[in-house]
Amino acid sequence: MLLGLGSDGHTASLFPGSAALEERVRWVVAPFVASVRAHRITLTLPVLERAREVVFLVSGAEKAPALTSVLAPAPGVAPPPAARVRPEAGGPIWIVDRAAASGVEAASGARRSALARRRHGPPNRYEYVNEVSVARSA
Repeated sequence: MLLGLGSDGHTASLFPGSAALEERVRWVVAPFVASVRAHRITLTLPVLERAREVVFLVSGAEKAPALTSVLAPAPGVAPPPAARVRPEAGGPIWIVDRAAASGVEAASGARRSALARRRHGPPNRYEYVNEVSVARSA
């Protein structure tokens, strides 16, 4: 499944604060999203979690704060919707450009260590290929 990341941390049409984030029975919902003043049809987290593979494609400096909040969250801050996508088959793959990854790379070592402990695996690693970074979440 190919997903994107909004500058507010949303993915699919799962926006921060949406009741759709708590839906565990229905596969598809259409909540009203105040920030765009419209109903948005979206798959729910249970569907995303059952995907064989999840790939996030993220580009642009405007996404750097959101990406950092997903991959290197500050202690005590609620995770954005994209951070709640935890596929049963293993962590998602993140394909990001340098501009989007800049905040994650600047995160302190303490935050990276917390990330590793929280996800019970090694910290995210990045490999750059022609200005694109690829990482797999633990």
